[in-house]
Amino acid sequence: MSDPYTSGIPPVPPENPYTPPGTDPVPVDTTVTIETKIKAMICHLMFVVGPLIVWYLRRDGTAFLEHHGKEALNFQITVILAVMVCIILAFVVIGALLMPVVSIAAGILTLLAALGALDGKYYRYPFALRLIK
Repeated sequence: MSDPYTSGIPPVPPENPYTPPGTDPVPVDTTVTIETKIKAMICHLMFVVGPLIVWYLRRDGTAFLEHHGKEALNFQITVILAVMVCIILAFVVIGALLMPVVSIAAGILTLLAALGALDGKYYRYPFALRLIK
C-alpha cells in the first residue's frame, strides 16, 4: 500500500477562501511591459484630466492601458458626482458627514487600483459608474 504523500503525486492545493465560488480571480496580463504598467498606474493616481489624456492618446496602443484609462476616468467621474451630492446634502448636515467617507474610500480604492495596475491586473473599481465603455 503506497502513501499518497510519498508516492510523488503532489497534493491538490486548497481553494482560495477569499475567491467566491464560481468566479475567476482578477486576470493578470504577463505580456504587458513595465512601461505600460507604470502608465496605467499613473492613470489611476492623476485627477480627471490625467486619465482622460492618457486614455485618449493611448487607447489604441494596448488593451491593458485602455482598460485602466477607462476605469480611472469612470471612477473619477463617479467620485465627482458623489462629492457634488455631498455638497448638496451638506445643507442637511448629512453631506458634511459623508464627505470624509467618500474622500477616504476614493483614496483607498485609487491606491488599490494603482497597485493592481502595477502588478499587471485588470482592476475594476467596485463602486464606479460605467459611463465610458
